[in-house]
Amino acid sequence: RPAFRQVQGVDTNGRVLATSARGGRLFHGERAWFKHLSSQEGDPEVHVGDLYRPAGSTVSLLEIAFPVRNPENVWVGAVRAVPDASDIYTVLAPVRIGRTGHASLIRATDGLVLASDESERILTVPFPGFESLRNAVEGFPLGESGEQIFARTGTRRGYWTIPEVKATDEAGREMVVEPSRLVGFSPIDQIPDVNWLVTVEQDLSEALAPIESVTRYLWIHFIGVFATVILLALYFSFKLEQPVMEEELHLHEEHVPAGMKKAES
Repeated sequence: RPAFRQVQGVDTNGRVLATSARGGRLFHGERAWFKHLSSQEGDPEVHVGDLYRPAGSTVSLLEIAFPVRNPENVWVGAVRAVPDASDIYTVLAPVRIGRTGHASLIRATDGLVLASDESERILTVPFPGFESLRNAVEGFPLGESGEQIFARTGTRRGYWTIPEVKATDEAGREMVVEPSRLVGFSPIDQIPDVNWLVTVEQDLSEALAPIESVTRYLWIHFIGVFATVILLALYFSFKLEQPVMEEELHLHEEHVPAGMKKAES
């Protein structure tokens, strides 16, 4: 695959036996990934290193290694691969929500952007507003009173609202770096030895637009119903003050039988 820049096979001492491309180290015995593989017991596990950018290069790389064992389950070496880290974003790229929603891969410890459609931020700056997101990532250290409202200590939320992120430019003027956003996140626990976080963010105004539309619709109908009730109440209240029959008719005198008139007189 073109994404793999280099694939190497090493022996039990870390010496390179075969490689798909020139360059790089010829001995990996002191590398952290090699020590991790050599100390494994039980079922073999893949080692995924942290993303890095070689000096003088703009390409982000990722180091992956896996132990090699013979049929007797004896460790005989390892295979090391260096893929292009930009290939990771091909998995996140299809995640699109609305006009502003997109996904990113960040490091959970400090929020450093590892993969994103905003290439200028990769391995350069942390995720904007990560300090606010950290509370949700690490859980809530709440007391007993707080547990009754939210949940037990350590409960994690799958989303968080990040307020507007501002910064000061060279002229000392305050500028908006990112608007208020709704961020969904999920830690990656399928891969051992990585501390990564997948985030899906969307502008808060766009995320809440359907709710605001429904709320506006309900308010309009509520006001319409309330106004109709008031108008009907006023209409019937005026009707109750009017006589049942017009006074000009005097039906109570014209239709009284003659016998009843003599009896009254």
